[in-house]
Formats: sequence, C-alpha cells, structure tokens
Amino acid sequence: AVVFFPILKQKNREVLSERYCDIVGLLDIAVSFLIILYFPLCAFIEMFLPAYKESLEIFRIIIPGLVLSSPISVVIHNYFKAYDINIHFFIRSLVILVLSAIANGIAYVISGTMASISAASVIVIFLWYIVEEQRLKKEFEFSSMPLIIYMLTICLAFYLSSLIERWYVGMFSYLFLFVVISIIICPRLIKLILKMIKRRIS
Repeated sequence: AVVFFPILKQKNREVLSERYCDIVGLLDIAVSFLIILYFPLCAFIEMFLPAYKESLEIFRIIIPGLVLSSPISVVIHNYFKAYDINIHFFIRSLVILVLSAIANGIAYVISGTMASISAASVIVIFLWYIVEEQRLKKEFEFSSMPLIIYMLTICLAFYLSSLIERWYVGMFSYLFLFVVISIIICPRLIKLILKMIKRRIS
C-alpha cells in the first residue's frame, strides 16, 4: 500500500478510473492464490503443533477475508488518499468498526463460539468493501460486478475445499477451482499475468 500510493498520485483521474478494476482484479487473483498456503499450514500444525489444532477452524473461516480486505487497504484507501477525500474513508471505517463490534457481540450471544465471531467479521468486511467501493464510484466511473462475483466465488471455493479432511486433496481441489474460476471470470487478467511471467522468464 505504501509503495502503491506514489504511483497512483502520478496518474490522472481518467487513467485511475480505467485501471481500477484491473488493479483490484490482479490483487485479488494474487491473494486468492496465496491463501492456498492454508492447506500445508494445516498439515504442519497437526504434525508439530497439535495443541493449536482447534485454532485452524477460526483461521479457515477468517482467511478468505483477505480476498475482501486487501483491495480496501491496498487499493481503495489509496484511491481516496490520491484525491484528498480520505476523510470519507475514515468516517465510514469508524462506522464499520462499530458495526463489527455489534455483529461480533450478536454472534457471541447467539452461539458463544469464536467461529461465529470470525464468520461475522468476514460478513462485515464484505459489507465494508461494498460501502467503500460504492463511494469510490461517485468519484471514478467503473463497473466492478465481475470483481464482486469473483471474490464471492473464490471464497466459496475455499470454504468448500477446506472442508475436505485430507489437506492435500483440499489443496488441489482449491487450486483447480481457483484456476477454473479465474479463467472464466477474469480471462483478460489471466492472459496479462501470463504475458508478464513470460517477459520475466525471457
């Protein structure tokens, strides 16, 4: 996020409007790929740190939240800063913080488990993303529905794969779903990533 801000500051409004979906899409693809590390981490904890095995359930619920929170902290916040409208981001973030506390409290009262609090947190993060992006749309014109569909589909793919008992089966299942979902929803970005990799290699 710190490195990204000076780059944004140099771009004009038209360029930022055109590039928003590409930037968020590339970030989400990268984060969606990296959360695959959850699966070998499960194996490591089960083998060497069995006392922490119960925490894996909380981690399993919360880790897809990175797909939602990364665009907020890295991209959306910097877009607001680049055009000196950061106060709007700050005020809504405070509201979301209060809402998160209320949601976590309700989840705890209803079920009394850490897993329910984690689930409530992910839901609030998604709401935060939607609220901030809608505000950003007032400043920059873009259509982000494919991004939202991608985020939700990837999160669902992770949750389903992580339910598989054997970690390596879950990992390859998620990897397969990640590739298929990315190709179907973000084909242009996948081509761009492959082109960038090819340039690096050559």
